[in-house]
Amino acid sequence: MTISLSNLVETTREQQGGIVTIGLNRPAKRNAINSLMLAELIYCLEDCAIDDSVRALVIKGHGKGFCPGDDLSGMGELPSEYLKSLQHPVTHAALQTCLRELAKPTIAPPFGAEQIIVPRVNSEKPRLPCATSIALHTVGVST
Repeated sequence: MTISLSNLVETTREQQGGIVTIGLNRPAKRNAINSLMLAELIYCLEDCAIDDSVRALVIKGHGKGFCPGDDLSGMGELPSEYLKSLQHPVTHAALQTCLRELAKPTIAPPFGAEQIIVPRVNSEKPRLPCATSIALHTVGVST
């Protein structure tokens, strides 16, 4: 099985206009990260990096918590076919690299926030930290 945006299991991805929301979707485990979630997060970030329609990214947790860290019981091997879909290895270092290198505003709202303010960048290709024009846009965050 290869990974795609249509068959995510441990995460969700929604797009409203230029804003993508990635949800950590293991509420029974309070969204503790396992191997599959780590791979899906990296895949979603890689996709956001090359998708010009994505202007900003929101990362949130479903259920009662954002994320306590790793689920050590869920850190098993992934099928090799799954790994072929990724440009980066499935490691926490790769996840951090993807987040740091993503040239789009990335927000993780405080847990329980009903709405957040996301900067709306009014330029064809936003380059951070210097944007030509930024307006504020309110985004509802439901858990």
